[in-house]
Amino acid sequence: MKKRMILILLSCFTILILIGCNEDVPVMENVEDSKMERASTLTLSPSEFIKGDSEVLEAHFDDWQTGKVNLQYTGDEKLFAISYDIYEQGNITKSSPLISTFNKGKFDGKLLISLIDEDTSADLKKYNLGLQIIDESSKSTVNSDIPEFQILDGAAHMIWKLNKEIILQEKEEAIVWGYLANENSLISPNILTEENLKKDYDFAFVIKVTLIDEEDYDMEGKQDG
Repeated sequence: MKKRMILILLSCFTILILIGCNEDVPVMENVEDSKMERASTLTLSPSEFIKGDSEVLEAHFDDWQTGKVNLQYTGDEKLFAISYDIYEQGNITKSSPLISTFNKGKFDGKLLISLIDEDTSADLKKYNLGLQIIDESSKSTVNSDIPEFQILDGAAHMIWKLNKEIILQEKEEAIVWGYLANENSLISPNILTEENLKKDYDFAFVIKVTLIDEEDYDMEGKQDG
């Protein structure tokens, strides 16, 4: 009887020791997964433009070529920088910053794009570009005149809109909208890249989104190389 009691007490004591040891074992965090969760990311996805999105532009809505992109951001404080490039015969002939906004933590909003033709002659094209970055509590707006450019008579042209989700991390950029022209037939890729612009089109006017730190921008708003 005594021997049985001693065995029971020893068993209970052993169990208590094992439980105490397990409580002291630290939980190991997967460092790589943690880094991925904390990484700053900007998700760009396609969306349809609705008149109610912008009362400022409604008066000219029928005359404007429009686009709309969803912007969803999580991470540390970063700058969304919007710029345009003009490509002619595969080369960038004009590049300019347009608008930027700081965001920290989370942002769920939209980029609205509107391009109006202010054609002043048969040969040269002149446009006014309107951009807005909006969410439920804020709105940033810019209007910019685009330099005159020449498109070959009879060239095919089209508006390209983002039609596939793109995820950007720091210092990455993506084309989200474009006005494309080509003397021959036009192609419409799922994702528009610099390689496409250099080889597939005679002319392109494109809007780019970049995710960067403030210190990586110079005084003119251009990304430092």
